[in-house]
Amino acid sequence: MSRIGDARGFTLLEALLALAIVALLGVGAYGLLAATARFEDGALARQRSVAALQRTVRLLEEDLAALPARWQLRADPFAEPVLDGAPPRGAVALTRVGVSNSLGRARSRLQRVLWELEDGGVLTRHAAFGAAGAQGAVRRVLAEGVGEFALRYLDEHGVWHATWPPPATGGERPGMPGYERVPVAVEFRLLHAGIGEVVRVVALR
Repeated sequence: MSRIGDARGFTLLEALLALAIVALLGVGAYGLLAATARFEDGALARQRSVAALQRTVRLLEEDLAALPARWQLRADPFAEPVLDGAPPRGAVALTRVGVSNSLGRARSRLQRVLWELEDGGVLTRHAAFGAAGAQGAVRRVLAEGVGEFALRYLDEHGVWHATWPPPATGGERPGMPGYERVPVAVEFRLLHAGIGEVVRVVALR
């Protein structure tokens, strides 16, 4: 039979030891939570990068597939090659059709588009209607972290070219051979720092 006098509390050493164990468990739990948060942040950032790259690829494919037919160039206000693989700036410039006009504004049905890899790995798209040129172009950031953006062009003889129109076609102004010339296919290559390489081939005719 126990007596009241036998009951005793924790000693100071036991209390300190218990506090130390609780503190160690707290530090471990905090580290686990911090690691989980970093992992989730990294996963979300990668998910956003993948989504942005997918939108970029889809939009570039749409631009290339929307090159105008010869009869649609009669009212071309740009006086530039339909597809220019070596523009003064950017990676590729092109004229496209099929842009929606939900507001019913009076404007050209043709749109001039410039794709450019800017400093810092920022891939942008500049689009303008009519003869507005670079001053009236709307700039849109499509993807970041792009280390390389390259295109090449397949002609009707099965030869790939780094630029378009090929040098042998002569000039690029209206009425000259290279102005309306469209490649059989275009291959583009994107190299993203966090995702890797993306290569697509778009058949044009």
